[in-house]
Amino acid sequence: MDNSVLLNSDTEFEIKLPLLENENYELPSPTLMDTFTDRKNRILWILDEVDGEAYEWVKFIINCNRDDKALPVEQRKPIKCVFFNYGGALE
Repeated sequence: MDNSVLLNSDTEFEIKLPLLENENYELPSPTLMDTFTDRKNRILWILDEVDGEAYEWVKFIINCNRDDKALPVEQRKPIKCVFFNYGGALE
């Protein structure tokens, strides 16, 4: 019994991966891919109401700054924030 998954059945060459228990062979959703691409490119989308959950945005910015700490200012990668919300309040 062949315990593998065929990745490309329509080509001349076969590419097989071993089937492992509890592995996910599905591709991520386009939304999830966009999220990871935006994080890699330091694009922060603020689409929600500004509230106590804003610490996730702050944490992202702090981590970006921490990654660039040893670099001269002119070599640091910019952080882009896109705001599209109706406002909110922080205490």
